[in-house]
Amino acid sequence: MSTKERLESREKIKHFEVVKGTKKNFDFTAGRHYLGKDGLYHLEEDVHAVLTKRGNRKEIILEGSEVIHNKDRSFFRLTGKARIESEDLIATSSSIEYFQKKGVFSINEGVVFKSKKIEGFADRMEYSDIQQKIRLIDNVKVHMKINLENSLPLTILTDMLEFRQKEKKGIAVGQVQLIQGKSTVSADQASFFLTKDGDYIKEITLKGKVVAILSQDEQGETSEGAKSLFSLYESRREIKAKEVVIGGFRDLSQIHTFQAKQDCSIRFISLTGEETQIQAGTIDFVLARKGQLRILKVLQKARIVKKDKDGKTLILLEGNEIIKGNRDVLNVKGGDGLIPRFINQGIDITAGVISVNIKTGEFEALDDMKAMLEISGQDKKEAGFFSLDTPLFITAAYMRYFPKAERFQFKEKIKIWQANTALQAEEIFLQEETGELKCSGKVSSTLIYQADENSPKRKIFISAEKMHYDPARKIMSYEEKGLIKVEDISVEAKMVFVWLDAEKGGLLNISARDNVIFKQGKREGTAKEALYDLKKDVIILSGSPEINDLIKGRIQGDKLTFHMADDKIIVENKGQDRSVTVIK
Repeated sequence: MSTKERLESREKIKHFEVVKGTKKNFDFTAGRHYLGKDGLYHLEEDVHAVLTKRGNRKEIILEGSEVIHNKDRSFFRLTGKARIESEDLIATSSSIEYFQKKGVFSINEGVVFKSKKIEGFADRMEYSDIQQKIRLIDNVKVHMKINLENSLPLTILTDMLEFRQKEKKGIAVGQVQLIQGKSTVSADQASFFLTKDGDYIKEITLKGKVVAILSQDEQGETSEGAKSLFSLYESRREIKAKEVVIGGFRDLSQIHTFQAKQDCSIRFISLTGEETQIQAGTIDFVLARKGQLRILKVLQKARIVKKDKDGKTLILLEGNEIIKGNRDVLNVKGGDGLIPRFINQGIDITAGVISVNIKTGEFEALDDMKAMLEISGQDKKEAGFFSLDTPLFITAAYMRYFPKAERFQFKEKIKIWQANTALQAEEIFLQEETGELKCSGKVSSTLIYQADENSPKRKIFISAEKMHYDPARKIMSYEEKGLIKVEDISVEAKMVFVWLDAEKGGLLNISARDNVIFKQGKREGTAKEALYDLKKDVIILSGSPEINDLIKGRIQGDKLTFHMADDKIIVENKGQDRSVTVIK
C-alpha cells in the first residue's frame, strides 16, 4: 500500500507532535490526512489545526475545509471556510496562506476580520503575527471599537489601511473616509495613535484635501455655544484644510486638541441656520475635559465671522492672528500688512490690538484706534448731539465697550465727528442706547448752525474741561474754563449750556454763565450771563453787563444785545425811564 493510500485510510484523526519531548508543536483534527502528488500534506473536512508559537506568544489556530502544508510546516494554505486566529485577531476568507518563518498571513480573495479593537473587511489582507501588523488593501472597511460604552465606533473606508497592534498605530491611504454617527471626514491620508490600553484615540492626523462634517445629536447646540458671542459649539461643523491633527484625552472618548493647517476654514452651523466661520493659515483648539474651549489660536490671515440664516454678516473679527488663552478673551493682532478689525452691531473698529470677550460681549481696542459707529437709539425721531441718520467717525488711543451698561469708553486724543460736527476730549463715555455723553479733559466741540436756507452757516466752537450731554433734557453742559467762539467773538465763563432741538435736531440757544467775559476785536466786556439766540443771530449780555470799546468807550446797561449780522449793540436800561440805545 502506498503512503497516500495509508493516509487516506486514516479518517477522523487526531494528531499532535512534541518538540524536545516537552512541548506540543503542532496538532490537528481532520476528516482525512494524506500526502498529495504535489508533495504537500493535505488535511480535509472540518480541519482544526493548532500551531504553538515560539517564546511567550500565544498559539495560532488554523481552520478550513482543507489545510495544506509542506513537510517542515513553514507554509500553510487554508481553503474553503478558511479561518485563522492569532493573538486577539480572527480572520475568515475563502483562501488564506501562512508563511510560518516570516510569521505572515496572506489573504487575496476577500477577508472578514475581527479583533478586540478593530473589525471589518477588505479585498486583501496581510497579517504579521511576529510584528502584530495588519495590512488591508482595496475596498477596506474597518470599525474601530473605541470606548464603546461612551461613543459610537469609528468607521474607516479606504484603499489601504495598516495597523500595528504593539505600537497602537495605524495609517490609511487613498480616498480615506472616517464615519462616526452622523459625522464624516474625507482625506487622502489618515494616521492615528491609540492610548496604551487601546481604549481611546490619542491622535489622528489627516492630510490632503481634508473635508470634515461633524454633527452632534438632534438635541442641538450646547449651552456653551448659546452663550458665546461666536458660537463655536454648534450642531454641525464643516472643516476644510490640507492637514488636520486631532488629539484626544488619555481616558476620555472626546477631542482634546485640534489643529488645521494650510488654507483652513471651519464653519459652525446652528439648527436655526446661523453660522460662525473661522479662516486662517493655521487654526488650533484646546478643549477642556467638559468640552469648553480653553485655548484658540487662529494664525496667518485670521478671520472669524458670524452670519445670520440669510448670510448677512453680524460679527466680524480679523487680523494676522487671533488668540484666546485660558480666559474667554480673543486677542487680535496685526502683521504682514493686516490691521486688526472688529465689526459688531453697527460698529466697525480698526486698531493695533483688539480684545473681545466671547462670553460677555465686552471688547476693547488700543493703539491708533479708528471706529465707525451707527447710533441705534430706541426712538429714531429723537435727535441728539449727533444725528441718527449718518454714522460717527471716532479716533482715540483706547476704547472699551461695556455690554451690560451699553456704554462706550474712549481715552486719550479722542476725536468724534459727523459731517461738520466734531467733539474732542481726553476721556469720553457714550451711552449707546440714549446717546448720553460724558466728556473730560480738554473738551472741545465744533458745531455748525444755519437758521434757514438763506442764512449763513456759522461755525461755533465750544471748549471746557468737562462736558455732559443729557439726552432727556436735550442740554449740553460745559464746566470749568468754558469758552465759546463764533467768528471773531469769544465768550469765556465757568459754565456753558447748549440747548438742542428735540424734534428737528440742531441747536436752539447757547448760554454762558458765571464770570462771563466777552471779547471781539477791540471790545471786551463782562456780565453774569451771555445768551446766544441762534434764530435771531444775537448775543445778549445780562447781569450788570459792561463793554469797553477802545473807540466808543464804556457801554453799560441792564441788557446789552450784540447783533452778529451788522455788529450793532442795543443797550437796554430798565427803570422809571426805560431807554434803548443803539450803538454802531
